[in-house]
Order: sequence, then C-alpha cells, then structure tokens
Amino acid sequence: MIQKLILLVLPLFLAFNLFAQGSVSDVLDLTNEAQTLYEQKQYKKAFVKINNAISILEGLEMDAPSRVLDLKEKIKTELDKQKSTTVQSDKREPTAIKTSPKKNTSYTDSAQLIIDKYIDATGGTAAWNNIYGLNRKWKSESNGIIVILEMTHLKNGNYIITSETSSGDYDFKYTFAYDGYKSWYKMSSVDGIKYSEEDEQKNQKIRSKDGLNPYVDYKEKGTKITYVGTEYFNNQECYKLKVKRDSLYSKGKRIPNETQIWINKQTNLLVGEEYQMTSAKNEVYTYTYSDYRWVGNVRIPFVTANNIKDNDILTTYEEITVLTPSEVTINFSPH
Repeated sequence: MIQKLILLVLPLFLAFNLFAQGSVSDVLDLTNEAQTLYEQKQYKKAFVKINNAISILEGLEMDAPSRVLDLKEKIKTELDKQKSTTVQSDKREPTAIKTSPKKNTSYTDSAQLIIDKYIDATGGTAAWNNIYGLNRKWKSESNGIIVILEMTHLKNGNYIITSETSSGDYDFKYTFAYDGYKSWYKMSSVDGIKYSEEDEQKNQKIRSKDGLNPYVDYKEKGTKITYVGTEYFNNQECYKLKVKRDSLYSKGKRIPNETQIWINKQTNLLVGEEYQMTSAKNEVYTYTYSDYRWVGNVRIPFVTANNIKDNDILTTYEEITVLTPSEVTINFSPH
C-alpha cells in the first residue's frame, strides 16, 4: 500500500523569514502585473515588470520557473513584431483580428511559484504528464532477513506492490494492489484474495488522483497549497509549504488529509514531508528524500529515509524505470 512516510525534524526558523517572504511576494506581484500588461498589449511596460521579477529571483539565487520565462518570451515576441510592423498595419480594424482565449498564467500565491520551480527542477509538467508509468525495485536486509520488493505505478493511480521475504527455510510473499476500483491483497500464508475495508477503498480512490507526482497540476486535483515560510529541514535551508488534499475516511467519518513539505531553496527539490495520522493516536509519519537521479526525462529520489513510530528505515532503490503502455503486462485486478 502506498503510504505517506515522513521524517519528523524539529525545524529552525530563519531570522529573515518575513524578509524572504516579502521578496517572493514582490516577484509574484511583478509577474501578475506583467501578465496583465501583456493582456492589455502594453508590451514595453510588461517587459520591464517581468525583467524586474527575474532580477529579484537572481538576487535570491533562485532560477526563474518556466512559466515566468515563457511569459517573458511571449512579451519579447510581441515587441519584435511591433518593431517590424508598418504604419499601415497599425491601422487595421480591431474587429478583423481574431484571438483565442489566453490561459491565465498569473501567480496567486507564493506556493504556486515554489511548486513550479520544483516541477521544473524535476523535468517539467510536460515530461511528467508524458509518463505512462514507473517501476521501482529495491531490497532490504536486516538480521539475516532479506526482503525484495517491486512496485509498478501508473499515472492513472493504479499500482501493485509485491514483496518476498526470506530467512533460511522461511519464505513469505505478499501482494497489495489498486486496480482503479478496489484495493486488494493476498498473502502466501492465507488462501484467496482479500479486499480492504470500506474506508480504505474510498481512500485509495481519493489518493489515486495524485498520479505519479501529486504536485504536477495540483490545483486540477483539488489540492490546496499555502506558503508557510523559510525553515531548516535536515540541515537544509528550505521553503516550507502546507498541503491540503481531499479529506480521507476513518470509521465512516471524514478526516483531514494534510501534509507539510520542505523544498530546498538552492536545488528546488522536495527533501522532506510530514504527515499526521489523525485517525490513529495522532501519530506523525515522516520521510526525507535524497540522491535525485534522472530517469528518462524526470528526476526522482533514489533514497528515502522513513520514520514510523520512532523506527528509522532507509530505503535505497536499486532500479527505477519509465514504462510505456506496451511494457505494462501485469494484471492489476485480482482475477
């Protein structure tokens, strides 16, 4: 089962937190103003605004996200057109010009800017959306017990996890899957297929919306993200964000589904998450990410440090591969 495993760290607030937040806010204001001026065809003013936004980001040692750079390129294109336009062409009737609706690329909050930079740092929205699925393989060994695991995860939310545990003459196999309709599992020590309880069935349907990366097109998934401030996480200076997804079910009742995440200010990579189990004694599950590597056109962490009930678990993936539809031959359904 896909679980939110998070490493709990006591964060240290930066003394210049408010200043950092104000600087990011300036970038957002300038970007929004540039977008508005662009839509009003005031391209020269828009070009000044977007350049000022990029200059602030450079001062903060932050790369401009693709959405900001795309807006700058669109403005520059219009300015180049103006330079080559004759006086006669300027006299054309406005009714003769047909334009398609413009997509609103304005920033509404600091969180959107930070998430955009994270997505860019891991390959970009298009690269993630072009992936059909991922396959992960890893192994752990402790006190003579060896566990081999493999997970196939599709962008529609379907997944299957298989594990094989061996120790001497003992061998145990376990499979857990979600096929888009129901979550099910089977164990080598128990006959037949077992189905998850009703609450977990509903929760799997909700979680499936996350796809391969929950932060790609997060607003379309109904996720709300707010900027908290800057903070140190695992000795790294980070942006701290609060993530609120659709509520889950526990004992027939809806419960909050909230996460705190940390994104490294220098690399723009997600390095930590914290998830509180409100349904089970308010236990905090934590995890950190490291050793990002390119897998095809996207960047994925190969090392995850988990902390569950004060137990530390280090997972190192041996192999992660991108899957095409023809490469997915596994059956996600129990029959």
